[in-house]
Amino acid sequence: MTDRARAQSELNKLRRSLAEWLKGRLLNDGLAVRSPQAAQIVRTYRSADVEQRMALELHTLLSNVMDPYDLPSPDDPDAAVELAKIVVTGKAPQHAATPAAQGIIPILIIAVAGVAFLSLMKTLRTYSDNALEQERLATCRIQPSACPTDWTKVAIWGGVAVAAYLFLFKTEMGAELRGATTRAATRKLRGVG
Repeated sequence: MTDRARAQSELNKLRRSLAEWLKGRLLNDGLAVRSPQAAQIVRTYRSADVEQRMALELHTLLSNVMDPYDLPSPDDPDAAVELAKIVVTGKAPQHAATPAAQGIIPILIIAVAGVAFLSLMKTLRTYSDNALEQERLATCRIQPSACPTDWTKVAIWGGVAVAAYLFLFKTEMGAELRGATTRAATRKLRGVG
């Protein structure tokens, strides 16, 4: 895999991770507006330290392809959100006068990608995944019905097991599959085939 292909792959993974985090964060921001208890839960689970580090790393990544003065300051409270939106959408802030304002940020990042950018994108993805998990935990505390429980997982896998059983033992195709598997195993034991 070439450096360009690896950079493209990492960038796609980073964009997916940031998009999931943004989705969870915006959901929790909406829930926090509805009640003081939800707001307290969000504040408890949301890590300002992780978001600050993510903002610094995103700013570092984007300042290599954009004028840093066109980017939100990494010290702003919502800088991680604003910078993540730039990476996910590929569009610079409206006031930017750089080529990135035309929506070509991902191409520029890949064009100048090197080993440092690959490790930076992996670090950013780790921060994003950690922040996403914190947002998910907050959502589960605020809206327990929105999160699958262990019993839900048991029920889902139980349904899969029942469907597999019905297929294998109650259908003609399942009988043929069982017969073919048995014949193949018998041949292998006899050393034929």
